[in-house]
Amino acid sequence: MKFAFVLLGMLFFAVGCITTGNGVMRQQTYSNIAVEKLSAYGQWNITVNCNAAENSCTIIADENLWEFFEITYDRNTKLKTTGNIWPTQPITVVVNTTTDLKSIELENAAQATVLANCAPVMKAEIENAANLQMQKSKVQTYDVEMENAADFTWEDSPNRIKIKAENACQIKGSSVGKLVLIATNNCNIFIDQVDEAQVTLSNATDLVIRNITNLINGSVRGGSDITFSGTTNCGVACYGGSSVVRQQ
Repeated sequence: MKFAFVLLGMLFFAVGCITTGNGVMRQQTYSNIAVEKLSAYGQWNITVNCNAAENSCTIIADENLWEFFEITYDRNTKLKTTGNIWPTQPITVVVNTTTDLKSIELENAAQATVLANCAPVMKAEIENAANLQMQKSKVQTYDVEMENAADFTWEDSPNRIKIKAENACQIKGSSVGKLVLIATNNCNIFIDQVDEAQVTLSNATDLVIRNITNLINGSVRGGSDITFSGTTNCGVACYGGSSVVRQQ
């Protein structure tokens, strides 16, 4: 009986640590600062409109959850949730900036969609089930690091992308001039069009490239697989039950 009371007490404590949204939505708008870098930690659902007509940041969330937010609005904007919270609706953030976004960091289930970004170089760090989508952009070079079930998607056609990914990451892209990819531990990558690829894959990682126009080289090991079509110029070394398959 004593054990049962202790167990019930532990369950009450655990449940009591979660703060549920009250369903009354509060909206706050910040303005007059062009955001160039953005970092988000926690359950933020973000849309970034680059090269917009105004500079603003609007956040909509349950009124009683705002005490768990840490917000810094400046050129290096930072968003963080603290504690265990359960919103009744997604915590929505819309950032309008009159410039390009040069850097983004997303952690712990933060999600961001970036539109109309024309930065020469964009750096991204995506971790712990975070998600980044690039849409209607013209970034020339991406430098991306991601881990732990992170997700990265791009729809533009950059000159170069360097990606380092580990632990069940998902990557999907339209096209790229040169791809430099290091991926390990059950990552899945699909890219529609690549001119040149340098890849290092390991530990059950799968890469599919629909068409390679120039060449692909590098190495695969640990049960990893590459499937591609296009060029016959392939210099990928295979080890430990891996495969490279060129489709007609």
